Amino acid sequence: MWKFLVFVGLLALGLVSPSVHAEEDGYAFGFIADALPSPAPNYLTINNAVFTNTSYGSIHSPGYLGGNYISGAETGIYTSNYFDFDLAGLTGPVTSASFNVDTYLVDAIGVYYIYATTLTPAQLAASSNPSPYYSALTSGDVIGVILLTPDDSNTLASFDLTTNGDTWLQSNEGNDVVVGGDFNVLPFGASPEPSSFLLLGTGVAALAGLLRRKIVKSI
Repeated sequence: MWKFLVFVGLLALGLVSPSVHAEEDGYAFGFIADALPSPAPNYLTINNAVFTNTSYGSIHSPGYLGGNYISGAETGIYTSNYFDFDLAGLTGPVTSASFNVDTYLVDAIGVYYIYATTLTPAQLAASSNPSPYYSALTSGDVIGVILLTPDDSNTLASFDLTTNGDTWLQSNEGNDVVVGGDFNVLPFGASPEPSSFLLLGTGVAALAGLLRRKIVKSI
């Protein structure tokens, strides 16, 4: 519950925004190259049907491909990740969708965004120069977001897609698609302790109190 309240507070205070990298290094989905089958069993659930990724990868800001799907920053080098999906079995209106991803090592508190892209798996697979694709991974609509902390390491993170995500999936029925991803460290540091959230000031506390009052009142 505390993570949910903090996340809502961050949104309300304007401290969470996509693709705005904090100065601190930090990453999610770390050190997985030798730990996973290929492809990793990450998946979309669309209308209760499971679509497992066909491949995955990452692109570092200098423009080279990574063999796993780490995302974030190390020594000032930013990395975005991606997941490929074959939507050949998708039919009919998309009424619900979620993204499910193994976190592996999360070494900082941050927000992970996923994006609709216009890229195709074939483009990434055939690319000898992925530099133009680095920004393309995060230039589309945000279609999902989740707060991750080191406590979430080695778990399955699952979060719902936005209505934009539902629409994007439906418009790509039958296609191979690429979902881009970007992990942004929050600006108050990488400590997983709840006490770190005191740096947000009284705004979050007030919001949490308001939410609690609404919950109690509804009961």
